Amino acid sequence: MNSTRINGLKYIASQYDTFVIDIWGVLHGGGPVYPEALHCLNKIQELNKKIIFLSNAPRLSKNVYQILIEKGMPDLLCKNIITSGEATLMALVKRTKEIPENLGTRYFIIGPKSENLLHTTNYTSVKEVKDADFFLAIGLNSNTNSIEEHEELLVDGVSNQLKMICVNPDIKVLRFGKSELCAGALATRYKKIGGDVIYFGKPYSFIYSLCVNDITELNKERLLCIGDGLKTDILGANKFGTDSLLITGGLMSEKNKSIQGSSVNKQEIERACKEANVTTKWFAENLCW
Repeated sequence: MNSTRINGLKYIASQYDTFVIDIWGVLHGGGPVYPEALHCLNKIQELNKKIIFLSNAPRLSKNVYQILIEKGMPDLLCKNIITSGEATLMALVKRTKEIPENLGTRYFIIGPKSENLLHTTNYTSVKEVKDADFFLAIGLNSNTNSIEEHEELLVDGVSNQLKMICVNPDIKVLRFGKSELCAGALATRYKKIGGDVIYFGKPYSFIYSLCVNDITELNKERLLCIGDGLKTDILGANKFGTDSLLITGGLMSEKNKSIQGSSVNKQEIERACKEANVTTKWFAENLCW
């Protein structure tokens, strides 16, 4: 598929009724919501089109809602938020088909204990890997941004045949322009040393089914997925069967400094998509009207 650059969503908005929009890297980069993105969201809403925020945040939707409010997002725009944390909780509580029948109920958290998704459920958090049935991988255990420091823990998990529930498939995000590793990086390493991983979030199908659950007459041709991650947002859109808009000013700008601003290059974008084995119909530097 050939990709087309657009200078604003207004040029294609009439083609779509629903916009599924990533948060980190599209709406903000760790600080306040980008003014141009907020203006664009208001314009979409004025056209009475549906906005759904779809995030690989390893926390509940209500918590992301509060974060967006604090970052300057109006309450009216935050009505539809689906997170990988929410998807994980729902799948584990309802024991959906994504959860193996033999998965136990004792878990060992990797990442911030403050983001414990299961503390109000029938699942039990344990302090020793040997006592656990699975890892609940929320993120890294410390601020060192190092996978290596988790090696002993991960090897211990493989030895005890623990499955890993990865609550955030993202490998990394950019926080104020600085790379920060996510649970997806831990999951990648765990698989490499022989561990078994179950992912929740983009690009996996379960979170997309939750995303459009309340759309009575879904027309995928009229739905646009917007994000900055080739292997999450864009791959997820490809798998779900919808068009996508790649935002190049997020993760891709770190990988290739030529892919940003006025120098956004169609050939560079298509080359990057080919390397990631994905296609995007549209691309733009940022989310703007």
